[in-house]
Amino acid sequence: MATRRCLAPLRSDAAASRYISAQHAVTIVRQPRTQPHRTFATPSSNTKSPAHVPPVMASPEYALTPLSPSIGASISPLPLDKPLSSSLISSLRSALLTHNILLFNQNEPLTPSQFLSFASQFGQPIEYPFVTGIPNHPEVIEVSKKATDTGSNFGGVWHSDTTYLPQPPMGSLLQALEIPPFGGGDTMLANQYAAYESLSPALKGILDGLKCIQSSAKADTTKTREDRVKDSGKGSGDLEEVHPVVRTHPETGRKALYVNVAHTTRFEGWTEEESRGLLESLWKTQMPSFPNLIKMFKANTLSASTKSDFPADLAALGFHFNADGTLRNIETGKPFDFHHTNDERTNQMRKEAVQQAVREHVLQVLRTKYNIHEYYLTPDNEVLKDKPESAHVPILMTEVSEIVNRRDVIVYVGEETQEMGIWAWRMLRDEGFLAKGTAIGLAEEAAGWGTTLKSFGETEHADYAGFQIQVEEVKGDPTPGLMILNPAELCYSPSLNKAMTLVAWNHRPALSDDGLDISLDPASNSVPGHTTSSEHINTCINHILPQFIKPTDRTYIIGVGENIPTLLENIDDDFNTNILGKSNEAMALVQPPIFDARKTLTCDGMPIYMATYARAWVDSREKVGDLVCGPGMERPDLNKPPIAEEPDKAENGEAEAEDGDIAAAQGLPVCCPHFSSGKADGVVETVFPIVMEKVMEWFFEVREAKVKAEGLSRGIASAAQSKRAASALRN
Repeated sequence: MATRRCLAPLRSDAAASRYISAQHAVTIVRQPRTQPHRTFATPSSNTKSPAHVPPVMASPEYALTPLSPSIGASISPLPLDKPLSSSLISSLRSALLTHNILLFNQNEPLTPSQFLSFASQFGQPIEYPFVTGIPNHPEVIEVSKKATDTGSNFGGVWHSDTTYLPQPPMGSLLQALEIPPFGGGDTMLANQYAAYESLSPALKGILDGLKCIQSSAKADTTKTREDRVKDSGKGSGDLEEVHPVVRTHPETGRKALYVNVAHTTRFEGWTEEESRGLLESLWKTQMPSFPNLIKMFKANTLSASTKSDFPADLAALGFHFNADGTLRNIETGKPFDFHHTNDERTNQMRKEAVQQAVREHVLQVLRTKYNIHEYYLTPDNEVLKDKPESAHVPILMTEVSEIVNRRDVIVYVGEETQEMGIWAWRMLRDEGFLAKGTAIGLAEEAAGWGTTLKSFGETEHADYAGFQIQVEEVKGDPTPGLMILNPAELCYSPSLNKAMTLVAWNHRPALSDDGLDISLDPASNSVPGHTTSSEHINTCINHILPQFIKPTDRTYIIGVGENIPTLLENIDDDFNTNILGKSNEAMALVQPPIFDARKTLTCDGMPIYMATYARAWVDSREKVGDLVCGPGMERPDLNKPPIAEEPDKAENGEAEAEDGDIAAAQGLPVCCPHFSSGKADGVVETVFPIVMEKVMEWFFEVREAKVKAEGLSRGIASAAQSKRAASALRN
């Protein structure tokens, strides 16, 4: 059972910060942390004050430790059971505005009276509308999961607290009293400043002018409180309110998204159906990964020795891959378990060790079975097989001596968050992970090309215009070469001489037990030419690929997720001269973001080329393989609301058109046919494993047609040459 004493949200005329607490502690979570478990709110209107985060006021009374670069800080024990000085409260408020969440590590829990008294120093506590508070303290409610409860966890859905009230709260306070010893019981909080700031300028412009309907009656939310309402409900009716989609913090001037899956039903003036697409897109944006999301950590009951480094060895960690490529515990046969202990950091380090061991296994299989190796890119654009003792970024590539002789090469450009050679870590527990979730599956599909290519001379075109066509045998290995770029592992550690993702960086074994060593210096921890995913892709296309791919080769490109616009922009630049523009035969785009192809594809011939030689597979409720949209068909633009003005029907059309109504919806043209992946869960990384076989089948069909066309051309040329020779003899 997990029990938390939850103070209903706080109101304050002075600020819009937010407070929560976890473990025997008190956590202050400040306003723009919505999506997660406790929410914040701001005063009513969006102010236009310039962004300004007050500097943290240093205090000799406590030590502050950042929990991540983006969100959260830990505060050393303070006498929260007693009134704090005004200077200390001011210092804490300043820290809250900077770090958004404050976690107070206390030795003893606060009593309800102490809990309420501490909260009152930051704002006026209010009662939660649907659940009666504890005796003598109606503002404090119990959040628990009892053995007799049959419903969902209370608040067990991403949400912002009570956004359906006319004046939403400035923050919430949460104190953990009882938590599960192993796994679960976490309260997650996400940075909604970061969510808003990650959006495109065009989408920000649309959202800044929108309002949304916030309701207490959404079905997925009401079921998370049904057990508490059953035993201590107030009988409150449904509540609904209108609030801005984007709220500006009155003290910092920063903007944050203020929609959430638990309470936001639609945009004001829109129907729920019209709102669904854009809201779902925003909700995906609100659920980030480190460093924009943290969990409220459990009490640290483990000794320092428990936090020792884990070996990157599957057998030592207690796991192995069975015959079908499924990772299982050696003793129990069960899948990998993240919540192995009750210490978050220990669990994370163990997970990183397992993932590193899995990667080593994947790389070993690629080397020994498919002759695909790690190569290391240096700042001077050298490609080294031996790992250098200096800054580098690895890529995966077929052995150099072989790839330079392959006519066909597959180039894979993945996401910014997935390690090289891994498609989806979330599939680690699934059956057949190696074939589905890693580059092994792609290598196996490519290997099949060498055994299934048909002999053109034995097909329907064996005879042309009375001449027997002599088809040249395919020379060398017909298996395509493989190049896997690495836009994710761009954080370089000189001490470890290793490139890694940002997530791996923040949980690397070199971290001290207190978790302080998480700083990332752009100067010393990045590789020139590869400081960002965009720069990495540009460097590879213009300087690395031309070392191994000839203009006469045939390339097949796979682009995944948010890097697709960057990939296309780099191909579009000097389309007729860069190596991919010259050699590409087919391009598969997997879950491309919505972008304006008219602005991205500017080179003459590129739009026609994409419409002809590219296909996209996207998250969709349609049956797998069904056409979702294509060039000339409109894909709904989530940046524009589907509401059309009709000024011709108004009494004063010109005035009506200028009255501030929302503009008509427009679709953004897509650059190529889009097909359904047959899933609609919003998880980008699992789309390619689903459609990989279809992508490779299409590539093979393109290659086979190209080989046939080249063979036919050679046959016709040979026949013509023979005819000329015979004519010369007759003459």
